[in-house]
Amino acid sequence: MKHFLILSGLCLLLFPACAPRIGTSVMKSYPALDANAQVIIYTPSQPIPDGTEALGTVTVADGGATVRCDSLTMITHVQAEAKKIGGNAVLITEHRRPSVFGNNCHQFKGTILRLADPAAAALSDPDDSLAVHYIAAPAGRQLPRWHFGVDAGIGWRTNKAFPGLDAGWKEHINSLRFGTSWNLHGNYFFSDGMGIRLLYQGSRAAYSSMASLTSKEDGTTIVSGKQNSHVLTQYVGPAFVLRGAGPKKKWLFDVVLGIGYLYWEDEIRFSNYFITTSGSTIAFQSSLGVEYKWNDHWGAGLNLSTIGGVVNNATQNINGHITPVTYDGEYGGEGVSRVEMLIGLRYYIK
Repeated sequence: MKHFLILSGLCLLLFPACAPRIGTSVMKSYPALDANAQVIIYTPSQPIPDGTEALGTVTVADGGATVRCDSLTMITHVQAEAKKIGGNAVLITEHRRPSVFGNNCHQFKGTILRLADPAAAALSDPDDSLAVHYIAAPAGRQLPRWHFGVDAGIGWRTNKAFPGLDAGWKEHINSLRFGTSWNLHGNYFFSDGMGIRLLYQGSRAAYSSMASLTSKEDGTTIVSGKQNSHVLTQYVGPAFVLRGAGPKKKWLFDVVLGIGYLYWEDEIRFSNYFITTSGSTIAFQSSLGVEYKWNDHWGAGLNLSTIGGVVNNATQNINGHITPVTYDGEYGGEGVSRVEMLIGLRYYIK
């Protein structure tokens, strides 16, 4: 609850879209009612007492990222608008409820009324089926609004080595196909079914061997001995998230599509000699995920992820001598696409 109040306060302070969107059309008004005055809520199937005046219309809807939009909170906004123009009742003409793949908020449209004798109208219905003080509908959000995760796992580089490479370079690339992966991500959901994600995802593969490098010009040995090699990729970017849930809201499922920035680095290092090639590109990211919530705040997740990109321009650092590299040959750029399987922890805030 403490986390929710802090985040709600910051959201309302910094982003107007966190507050509900309220609109009123006034045809006639009376002095405003006291803050504690009763405003009766009618639904379309209930009869309105004779002698009732229509003062205007009111709409209370999602502002885009409304923090609190359960049925009771939103109907309270409706009643507050009615009081401003002297209305003591509202006929609800439209009530849009939350949906998993739609808006998460309860949203209302209504006609503001002034009853000639509101006390008599309420007393005439002892079972409270005529005059209700709130809409008894479920709370607006069934799934967490905020969702954070940290994952680790394994990954594979999917691009093939260029056919024209010699055996040594092919072995180098193939030895770096399999490695470890990790990610950090945070999600914000506009509704139970849709949201956005900010993702950082990295991977690293490494190997060591006894090897030698030879000059392309004359075939002489440049360096030999123990070779330590690694390839590193780092991706960061936003994504669109579609989310679903099982019947008891314990199992969650998501589909993620994003685009972002990817950095790639390939290094060969001997004791006194190194070659580091690095570059960057725009990459596309997608994933399929499943999670299990074991309580309101904690869960575990598994996801299968892909990141695809091609580096066309890079920088090569050979023992401190830096030169640009352009991949414009027959086979195009340096493919850095990967498939990764990750598992990790989830933290949820409603």
